[in-house]
Amino acid sequence: MKKPTDADVIQKLGGVKNISKILNIPYPTVNNWKSRGIAAKTKVKYSQYFMPDSLDDIKRLTEADRLKV
Repeated sequence: MKKPTDADVIQKLGGVKNISKILNIPYPTVNNWKSRGIAAKTKVKYSQYFMPDSLDDIKRLTEADRLKV
């Protein structure tokens, strides 16, 4: 099975605005990930969100996720 792209993951997590808000990462940074990819250190730090085995494993980020960060 093909690994999801970073843009796919961003979309499935609820989009740039949602990720920026929940993870407290600047909007422009998250927006750049769609074209440049998510930095390795960020993927490791938030591996539960950014390193899925498949798109089916990804759930939209919610306010409850803010407490886990």
